[in-house]
Amino acid sequence: MNSGLVTIQFATLAGGLNIINEPVTSKRPLSRKETMKSFGKVGIEDKKGGIRPMSKKKIAPENRADITNKHECLLRDLLWGTFQDDDKHTMTKIDLSQYASVLEKSGYRRSNLLHTLVWELTGDRDPYQDEQDRPDSEVYDEGVPEANVTKRALELVEYLVVLNAGLMCQYDDSRSVPLELFATSYPTILFGIIDMLPSDIDLETMLRKCNTTSTVHTTGDNICPLKKLNGCLRDSCLNSDVKNSLEPHKSHCIHPMINTSQLRTKITHIKETIQRFLVSSGNKPNIPQDTFIHVMLGKESFDTAVMRNDQTQLRSFKTILEFFPTAETSVLNQPDSKGYNPLQKAITLFKEGALNYELLYRTIKILVKYQPDSIYFRTKDHREESLGRTTYTLLKEMRPAIGKRAEPFWKKTENLLKKTCIRDRDPRDPNGEKINKIEYLYSDIRSERQIRFDLGHETSTIIDEDYVDFLREKAAMQFESILECVKLPFRTRPVARDSEDPLQYEDRVNRYKAADPYISVFDWLKRDGMVRKIFAIEVDDLGNEPLKSTLTPHSNFAIRDCLRNNFKSQAAVAETKSTQTIYERDRKGMGIEIWNWRKLDICSDTIREAAPGVRILHLYSSANKAVLKGWACKDGLRTLKNLQTVRVVIYPKNSRDEADCKEYIPAFESKLRKRNAALEVEVLLEPSPKGKGSGENATKNQANSQQSYIYEAETQTDWIQSISRFKTCVRDTIDAISRDLGPNASPPVVKVAIIDDGVILADDGVQGIVRGSSFDFSRQPYFGERSRHGTHMVSSLREVCPMAELYIGRLDDTRSTDGQRFTVKSAIQALEWATKWEVDIISMSWSFKLDNSSCTREEGLAFKNAIDNAVAQGIILFGAMPDKGPIAEDIKRRYPVGLDNVIRITAAAKSGERLKFNQTDVPELLFPGDEVEIGSEESVKITGSSVATALAAGFAALTILCIKLQAAGMLDRSVQAAGTIPRAIETDLSTRLRALRTPGGIRTIFRNVSPKLVNSKDSFVQPHTALPDDIKAGLQGREEAIKFFLNRIV
Repeated sequence: MNSGLVTIQFATLAGGLNIINEPVTSKRPLSRKETMKSFGKVGIEDKKGGIRPMSKKKIAPENRADITNKHECLLRDLLWGTFQDDDKHTMTKIDLSQYASVLEKSGYRRSNLLHTLVWELTGDRDPYQDEQDRPDSEVYDEGVPEANVTKRALELVEYLVVLNAGLMCQYDDSRSVPLELFATSYPTILFGIIDMLPSDIDLETMLRKCNTTSTVHTTGDNICPLKKLNGCLRDSCLNSDVKNSLEPHKSHCIHPMINTSQLRTKITHIKETIQRFLVSSGNKPNIPQDTFIHVMLGKESFDTAVMRNDQTQLRSFKTILEFFPTAETSVLNQPDSKGYNPLQKAITLFKEGALNYELLYRTIKILVKYQPDSIYFRTKDHREESLGRTTYTLLKEMRPAIGKRAEPFWKKTENLLKKTCIRDRDPRDPNGEKINKIEYLYSDIRSERQIRFDLGHETSTIIDEDYVDFLREKAAMQFESILECVKLPFRTRPVARDSEDPLQYEDRVNRYKAADPYISVFDWLKRDGMVRKIFAIEVDDLGNEPLKSTLTPHSNFAIRDCLRNNFKSQAAVAETKSTQTIYERDRKGMGIEIWNWRKLDICSDTIREAAPGVRILHLYSSANKAVLKGWACKDGLRTLKNLQTVRVVIYPKNSRDEADCKEYIPAFESKLRKRNAALEVEVLLEPSPKGKGSGENATKNQANSQQSYIYEAETQTDWIQSISRFKTCVRDTIDAISRDLGPNASPPVVKVAIIDDGVILADDGVQGIVRGSSFDFSRQPYFGERSRHGTHMVSSLREVCPMAELYIGRLDDTRSTDGQRFTVKSAIQALEWATKWEVDIISMSWSFKLDNSSCTREEGLAFKNAIDNAVAQGIILFGAMPDKGPIAEDIKRRYPVGLDNVIRITAAAKSGERLKFNQTDVPELLFPGDEVEIGSEESVKITGSSVATALAAGFAALTILCIKLQAAGMLDRSVQAAGTIPRAIETDLSTRLRALRTPGGIRTIFRNVSPKLVNSKDSFVQPHTALPDDIKAGLQGREEAIKFFLNRIV
């Protein structure tokens, strides 16, 4: 707002004429009739929300020309006059008496003085006015500095707005409105108009009388708040007895000199006039049109060549957004003529040159704050290639066109959108559709990152530095720099396993007892994961029996260390310009906003240092009243400026503590709210213990659950052993290729996706994971201690093809009806995910019935489409028979095995015949599935079509890897070294093999290596029948063995 140094004698400016009419206004919305009256003689609101002139007398064209001519003369006197610019109002330096009669009138083409002002400033004369009607320009000084011209123009506009606010919103015959014209051509004037209007809160402060009546002019906090008000507004409401006073603002308090009721009415009227126009300019949701907000976001508003006050512009922009009622905020998701909402239009300005990019970024922050779901708006561009792009996608696509000056603020904007999305706990687009955060942030699956780190289910795993090293080696996790949540579980005491070495058990117990183990987890996230912000933490140091837990909780020092942003890699130090910047980053911490570290009586200092910006705070008390008082004191939780919610759970040790706390709770809540009356405080007082709890029983039950999964070791299946030498041959060939070609070598790889219930990373058989993703409803990671089935599938596949690169897709196994644990929706998502990664094989050791109890009709169609899309990309898919017993069922009613594009696998007994619980009327492909031994140190035996399917996928992976070696010419290296040209038969083999990389081709290969069974049409696949009896040593011997195998399977 203007400082108030500029003063106007309002009646004097009008030449002594009484041209000021008090507006009719009220705090409730005005009716149409009241609206017409409120605009007085200037005009009425038309059907489109603008203001058109209204007069009882029609003005003749020649009179309108004369009005426009006088408008131009006034503007030239004012803008280009040779008088000295100083602190006094410009309009006091010209004679207004000759123009008073035309100030509010419309001239040629119904254009008012504000229309003509824009033409004068931009140099665009009214095309409908004859050149001979223009005043002589030779008497005017065209050398007035632009800054002075803008200042003079703004003072005129302020005067006219106070005189009659309707002039701003009046349409001329070409449907132009002064407000929009200023936004397009002179944004500085527009923002000046808005900035002269105080907010409702500021207005109430200004109208409150000062405490002192001293007439001595003072500065600082003691200055009268009315002096901060715009001079035109203030002086238009002077009391009649001080209208002739030349300097009423010299007194300390000027409230006695101002008609405050009239001032409130005038400001309210101006706001309502602007608000009606703004709302009416964007009242067609989802219909492309340039709203006033779009017009404001033109590049002129950020042009570096324009002199402006950035703070004024930002403040005014906020005020304009506040003009829209809550129900009208959809204007921020209104598409313009190019299909962009206001946020997207602002983002497109990054590719423009010579703009104030910092101001642009701060404006974008305001737009996101007022309408967070605008980041999910999809473009509605008429060009086909632009349809459906989100705001984040649009920003990323602009990256190559960004200049050096814009790049830092482009990165800040990227981080802002990313942060807004990840923070959102229930993201939905403007139409209410739920948003998948991963799909929103990573349109390219290869750039996908983890936005959560959830180990909350790993209750029996010892999570410490050794476990972190284990994750670093095997988990293949890439983190986003911003995490939605980090969850770490309560550590339970290890239970001795059967036949476990006592020293190993003692080592596990010592690891369990180690102090502050989670420091290593957060260090890993900050150092290797490059995580810089975490929105929410959930760490459990209490368990189910807080008062009986023998576990030593993390120290306050450890908690602070975990949550400080104290990692300083060499790259980070190089980017940091000063040690002060590092200190500020450390002091700010990881940006925790939701705190739930379950530890009793954690001190306020720890929270303040580790999470100064926390919004939601969960606390746990042992009923120590001194701690409660410390939390509630002025130096306690009240120092957390962003705090919105405090939830406290109190665990009293006895009935006396319980009564003591119950008495203190009202005072506790009252003290916490002293700094912020709106603070939400919830206190739950648990009853004191009456006797022994169930902790011992819980521990025993947990021990039983851990000991229930112990399998008897048996010898390995001969089927797996029969191909061990050949898989070693293939692996050695690939290793030799990698050594010979150097670090930049890219030998063939085979990529296999295993879609199941995840994996247990600690299992020795789990290796070779390249990517993993979870489609679990509770958003747990793709690995977990309950993921035994998927772990066995991975181990089984790797027994056959240990060179395979694995992609693990975890299904949502929260479903529990009809014996089906997983949801079809998660299976569809996992299939689409694997297809995007362009894997070679997808293994699915599960099935579901195609009926209403298992899935909807839409889900069934979507699943089939996902299968068809994968096959269209050349992916081989395997599905397991359901193992439903000896009674045959309609297999076509089961997915995925009932689909023609999926290779159906059935379990075989040791004899090679089909197991009795898989009976169908058609020939089947059989793989071992009767007590198959998996693992070496702690082997297990598995029965069923699940393990048979994993073995089938492993053999197919080994086969495809050999085919790729042949197709790449890497099986002729010994021949090439001898200078011999490969025979034509080798080229023919490659051609024939390429044709076999289809579902039908793989079935053919399987049948080619399946000896005929007596009295059976099934094919029991036995790879050893296609392998050479002996594999010679050296490169040539390995190549010959692989070629022998390829020729046999063809």
